[in-house]
Amino acid sequence: MKSLLKAIPTTILLILLFFLIGFILFTQVGRSNPYYVTTKPIIVKKLEVPTGTKLVYEGHFFKEKQQDEMMNEENLIEMEFPNHNPIYWAGDIPVYSIYKYYNSAMRGFSVNGILNQANKSKETEFTQLWHECNDDGLGVSVKNMNDWSFNVKNIEKIEDCNEIFEDYLKEAQSH
Repeated sequence: MKSLLKAIPTTILLILLFFLIGFILFTQVGRSNPYYVTTKPIIVKKLEVPTGTKLVYEGHFFKEKQQDEMMNEENLIEMEFPNHNPIYWAGDIPVYSIYKYYNSAMRGFSVNGILNQANKSKETEFTQLWHECNDDGLGVSVKNMNDWSFNVKNIEKIEDCNEIFEDYLKEAQSH
């Protein structure tokens, strides 16, 4: 009987812990990541972003949906540029989003452009290679995750079509 009485508090604590964990998990389901929409052109991750850019951050227990001010850049996982005002990352290809790799073991991000809307007057050697790759999205491995700009000194490798970009990066980084 004494051992049964000693087991009751432990059992109650385990049940309460189980319900608490379940509650926390349940309240996180369906939550949207916090985000901020820029109200003026600003520099984020060494990249000039236009007004109306949606900056999406890692999930946060106390914050969700739209925020009134920017959050810590370290927690940034995605930039969505306005449809009417894309950026031109590396030259002539309009880019509508850049997002951090979801695999935390990889240092880099994906750049999503639209090849068939390229501005030929801004074409660069890099974007010519991007056209050869024939893929709207490029995976970019970098040395410094605080720099999402087109900085060839920071780029370690273009994950997609690396064989096309390998010589270009070696030459560009040697200067």
